[in-house]
Amino acid sequence: MAFRWTGWTALKFRSLRGAFLQVFQPVFQLAFLLAFLLAFMAAGPAVSFAADRASIKTTVNGIPITTIDLENRTRLLALLSGFDLTEENRAQLEADALDMLTDEMLKLQAGAELPPAIQNRARSAARQLLDEALGRAGQPAKTVLDARNIPLSAALEKFRADILWVSVLQAKFPRQFENLEQLAEQERARLKQNLAEPQFNLTEIVLVPTQTRGPAETRDLAEQITDALGRGADFAGIARQYSVAGSSREGGRLGWLPVSSLPPSFVAQLAQTEDGAVIGPLQHEGGLFILRRLGYRAEGFLDPGRQEMVLARLLVTVPEGSDEAVLGKASAQLLSLAGPANNCADMDQIAKQASGQAAGRLKITVEELDPGLRAVLEGLQPGQKTTVLRFGSDLSVIMLCSRAMPKDNLPTLETLKRAELDKLYSILNSRYLMRLRRAAVIEKQAE
Repeated sequence: MAFRWTGWTALKFRSLRGAFLQVFQPVFQLAFLLAFLLAFMAAGPAVSFAADRASIKTTVNGIPITTIDLENRTRLLALLSGFDLTEENRAQLEADALDMLTDEMLKLQAGAELPPAIQNRARSAARQLLDEALGRAGQPAKTVLDARNIPLSAALEKFRADILWVSVLQAKFPRQFENLEQLAEQERARLKQNLAEPQFNLTEIVLVPTQTRGPAETRDLAEQITDALGRGADFAGIARQYSVAGSSREGGRLGWLPVSSLPPSFVAQLAQTEDGAVIGPLQHEGGLFILRRLGYRAEGFLDPGRQEMVLARLLVTVPEGSDEAVLGKASAQLLSLAGPANNCADMDQIAKQASGQAAGRLKITVEELDPGLRAVLEGLQPGQKTTVLRFGSDLSVIMLCSRAMPKDNLPTLETLKRAELDKLYSILNSRYLMRLRRAAVIEKQAE
């Protein structure tokens, strides 16, 4: 299956993991204690109360995960997944968060062996990814985290671990990553031979059993996630937290996939669903898949929905709550303005004269249009315009300037390389992480 993901380039080096932990493990422990004491002294009574309750939940190769770490990660998990943290789900989320913290600790320890340049890039990229994941309505991620009492450092460590992990896999398995360009070229040639093959636009969440979560528990989790998605939970947020696939970094987004790249059982179920529907969990090759269908192209790369439209428009904004008389008057004025326009250059000129600035043309594919607007615009020929359309408090007249298929029907080589990288990530991710877990000394403290 194809995935889409943007990775980092790693340098080749020999593994120094055992020697590194032997030498620096005491340093890590001392650093943890110093950081804890500094936080205790700097934050005053609020942290003092928390510190009185702090205890060690687990150690990973001698490095502790405390109850404070677990509480912060549980809140972050709920936030990123779009869950409300309640008494009913707290125990499950805490168990999931402890597993994730353990894995992140192993990833960071493996990443500590990477060259400093890669580690510095990971720190910078972590902040950017955090802002993309949590920045809302112009608010930076820190503001969102502060509202949930989640330290910024806890969130940054999660993203830094994920970024470093990709470089760890590339450095550990260099031969597997050597032929990405060749694989991308082969895939592009294959797609070129099958331009009209039907395609689905999908997002995915992939779960596999772990050392601490067996097959039955993994299916229970998959069913809980499917139920939550049916109640409106955030698909992308859950994918970023729970999915083991390379697509998790993109919120589970796979993009357009030819049906031949999907298991036949998946295709059969997807064909019976509508856009926006969630199906699953579906079993395939040891994993459980939850899929959301976002679109369908009956004719693949040649589908009419891929046509690119260029639109010119005149726009008038009316006050919210305007009555029919106000709307009717504004519509009449807009029709009067648009009446003399015979082409898109005329529309641009009229817009500039009316508002003092050109409205600007819109370039959009047919499949990106709202179904209602698509039905209206598909009936136009270049140079024809709509009647007055209403979008909330905006009234608009739209003219079709041009409509044509894109010159290059196929994804770029860079896009296909990312897809091949994503496939490798999905194969190696769980396998190598399980190997590290088995080799690690993980000690859970008695309650």
